[in-house]
Amino acid sequence: MGADFGRAKDARGISVKVEPGAAKALVTALRAKLATGWVAYVGTSRDLSGEMPGGDPRAELTHEVAIGPGLDAGDIVRLAHVDPVNFGLDSEDVAARVIDWTDRYKIDVYMADTETLQAEIPTSADIAKLAVEVAA
Repeated sequence: MGADFGRAKDARGISVKVEPGAAKALVTALRAKLATGWVAYVGTSRDLSGEMPGGDPRAELTHEVAIGPGLDAGDIVRLAHVDPVNFGLDSEDVAARVIDWTDRYKIDVYMADTETLQAEIPTSADIAKLAVEVAA
């Protein structure tokens, strides 16, 4: 699995690069099949690894779909090596907040990379309250 925009690797899991439009659907399909103790998520969405030959510009147009050991959204944050260094936080700070938001607002984190999290938020959630917490 990639970290730091694909420039680093985490051997705890595996990943593949796919077209951006296919990533979320593949994660949904994988989650339905994975045993307890594994998480699937969309990982690096801006690959700067240089793995594609000749500086292929499509490298930045792929999304990573990753599978790794974990039980919750906090583990997704850890596996993705989310790095909010510009905010004086680390992955553990974000993991704790995401776990709390998952418990209270029932969000579903389906994408995490070095600088981005994406989640589905149920319509029953107090979105205004969640937005204030995220902004803080």
